[in-house]
Amino acid sequence: MSHDPLDHGRRNVVLASGAAVALGLAGRAAAALDSTSKERRMSTLVIRNARITTLDPQQPHAQALAVQEGRIVAVGSDEEIMRGWGNEATLIDAQGRRLLPGLNDSHTHLIRGGLNYNLELRWDGLRSLGDALDMLKAQVDRTPAPQWVRVVGGFTAAQFNEKRLPTLQELNDIAPDTPVFLLHLYDRALLNRAALRACGYSKDTPDPPGGQIVRDSLGNPTGLLLAKPNALILYATLAKGPTCSPRTRARKWTTSAAGARYCSRARAMTCCATTALAKCWCSPRPTSSCSTSRARNCRLSWNRNCTMW
Repeated sequence: MSHDPLDHGRRNVVLASGAAVALGLAGRAAAALDSTSKERRMSTLVIRNARITTLDPQQPHAQALAVQEGRIVAVGSDEEIMRGWGNEATLIDAQGRRLLPGLNDSHTHLIRGGLNYNLELRWDGLRSLGDALDMLKAQVDRTPAPQWVRVVGGFTAAQFNEKRLPTLQELNDIAPDTPVFLLHLYDRALLNRAALRACGYSKDTPDPPGGQIVRDSLGNPTGLLLAKPNALILYATLAKGPTCSPRTRARKWTTSAAGARYCSRARAMTCCATTALAKCWCSPRPTSSCSTSRARNCRLSWNRNCTMW
């Protein structure tokens, strides 16, 4: 558990703010308003002796700030903030540390996600590496050749109680024959021996520009790829894995009874979109072209009926 004084102060202000809100919602009598005001005052957090980047062109830098009920209410010099807000506040000395506004970069890689989401195993939020390896083993057992098992981002070693990544030996023991590719952030990838064979990486494979294939004492690739200085080697390796085309998915899906019933009802849906990103059909041979409206209907039906196989 972190003992950082900034973390401690943030917890304090959250707890104190919650208490203040609870008091306000309780509908106290007018005689209690002064007490409530005092409670709110005591819930104030003041961080001083900091190097604060405000992103305000009129005041780009500051030394101190005050937080009340989860909101920044004042930014300025140590003297200004302590004079206006320091009385009975929780004080944190930042000891000259840099404070930055919080950033939330929520985004998605739409095309890659759409093409590959169902091909990937997710470890998001798992607390145990043992649980993650159990999930990996289960996925290996149900993955048909020549498909790979891919864990492409969404996890770090720090999230696991064990505070480490899987070892290459663990990957080889779990999947001696099924290729496994693990991408950790943008700094490295772990490949088991089956994945090395599938990629054609051997003793004679040179390091690509901007990347490193880590080798053992005999010069053979170990399965660890390092992004030095960029991640091109990681994504170039991931691209070597087999894809699962919409036609393959459709064939697999329509082998089921439900798929056969759906295709018998929608035989006229035989069509294809103008790009390779959205194809669907219910007969063995797709037509070479189709109208925009038919393609749109086709995609809607594909999304509803054919994505899980």
